[in-house]
Amino acid sequence: MDSITKTNKIITILLRLVALAATIPSIVVMVISNESTQIFDFTFSAQYDNLPTFTYFVVAEAIAAGYSFIVIFLSLKSSFWRVIIILDVVVTLLLTSSVSATLAVALIGKNGNTYAGWDPICGQFSKFCDYVAGAVSCGFVATIIYVLIVLYDLHILSPFFNSKP
Repeated sequence: MDSITKTNKIITILLRLVALAATIPSIVVMVISNESTQIFDFTFSAQYDNLPTFTYFVVAEAIAAGYSFIVIFLSLKSSFWRVIIILDVVVTLLLTSSVSATLAVALIGKNGNTYAGWDPICGQFSKFCDYVAGAVSCGFVATIIYVLIVLYDLHILSPFFNSKP
């Protein structure tokens, strides 16, 4: 293995480890985000699986984490490498959609929507909202890392960068 291939492998593995290190905490923090509060004689609870968007976020992050873990052990010389690049793009899009949808719902939870008559809930469920904010932050970092992975994949594949004079 020449030094360029070894460097490419090291950079790819490091980027995927960072992506894995961002997706796993986002899953854990979102799953443990639950809180109950009592208003008058009624008990209300907030947890991630009350909203399909948050469940989608957890599933998307889990797919990205599992995918990152598997791809770390594949060789750059593998015949699946071109398929892996396509899957990197798909995972990047999956993460982007889940983070943006979750952020939209979280902002409605934080600020409410006066036009629809929805009150903000973060005043009553501050711990839940803090956990969701942390999970979305980790998910956003994972998305950025995956964008970098796709850009690095394109750099590796590009004949412009790999041509020898």
